[in-house]
Amino acid sequence: MVVTARIIDQFESFGRCLALENGHVEAYVTIDVGPRVIRLGKPGGANLFFTDPAGQAVESGSVLKETYGPDAVYRFYGGHRLWMSPEDIATTYAPDNDLVTVTTLPDGALFTPPPQGRNGLQFSMQLKLAVDRAEVTVAHVIENIGSAPVTMAPWAITQMRPGGVAIIPQSKRDTGLLADRQMAVWPYTDMGDKRVTWADNVTLLRAETDLARAFKIGLFNLEGWGAYVVEDTAFIKMFEARPGETYPDGGMNFEAYTDYRFIELETLGALQTLPPGDHITHTELWRLTDAPNDWDRNNPEAALAFAQSRL
Repeated sequence: MVVTARIIDQFESFGRCLALENGHVEAYVTIDVGPRVIRLGKPGGANLFFTDPAGQAVESGSVLKETYGPDAVYRFYGGHRLWMSPEDIATTYAPDNDLVTVTTLPDGALFTPPPQGRNGLQFSMQLKLAVDRAEVTVAHVIENIGSAPVTMAPWAITQMRPGGVAIIPQSKRDTGLLADRQMAVWPYTDMGDKRVTWADNVTLLRAETDLARAFKIGLFNLEGWGAYVVEDTAFIKMFEARPGETYPDGGMNFEAYTDYRFIELETLGALQTLPPGDHITHTELWRLTDAPNDWDRNNPEAALAFAQSRL
């Protein structure tokens, strides 16, 4: 098979998309807004990503209006996006509701939105599909196009549709009498939430629609992967963990958030101070694989063993 690219005139309510396909996986990327990887799935199969065609998932308010103008609103749209960390309404939520420039490549495409003039940053996202398997390499790039240094970290966020379970490995090490791992907990997180299962080597987080309360945790994920299994498909995202570097949110390179609408698997690059003209790249490898029903998805050890067998 070869990688093909074609324009879809309308996908849900998001306008035009570029569809990248290789016979094993389909990835649709918005080009009238965003960009967002708005669909990911097997050819002809269900979309693994959450989408918001009704435009209900938004951020507005006085900070955005004062920063970007009286009509400013940040629309999540769904799917996969590139953000910057630490999270701040005035910088992270820069509206991206305009046309995206597309540069096609032999095995994928580069997507470049208009520059963030106020922040002095240029975002871009490049997708490349493997020729012979269900894998997508996503390179997230942030360039400092301003006149002053900027301290930030790239933040790659994937919104998955509910109904599945996230598998998050615990990075255990033999450190003797010292602590061997660290975790961040957000103020709205209930550690006894029914959606989470804490285990020795893994944490499971279920994405359910009957509990509105938000839940978010972060960790330094030394294993360099996280997975989400929904129905008959597993989505695995892999990234490079860099021990010894400084990460946002107290040292987190992997975070997971859920509410009644979706679940997010989030990876973060190290914090860096970018001088004018410099850039930072954060890369993820996505893999789709079948998820048979011969293991207990509420059993932590079974879930971990399944995910590890697909790496």
